Amino acid sequence: MEAASFAELQPVSREFPYVSIVCMHRCADEEMWAAALDAGASDLFHPADTAAIMRAVSKGSSSARAAAA
Repeated sequence: MEAASFAELQPVSREFPYVSIVCMHRCADEEMWAAALDAGASDLFHPADTAAIMRAVSKGSSSARAAAA
């Protein structure tokens, strides 16, 4: 969460509701995780957790395709 703030995430999440936004951190806690979800993120992961990131993105993209159909 160094490149964008939660305040910057909120309008993007509202403007693109079918886009899966996955945030990354180096050292998150429950408070940061909850703030990311409140701001519209699908989830918050450590950058090294590539398997979880790919699952989150895949889940979000399948939901977007279903909504578009």
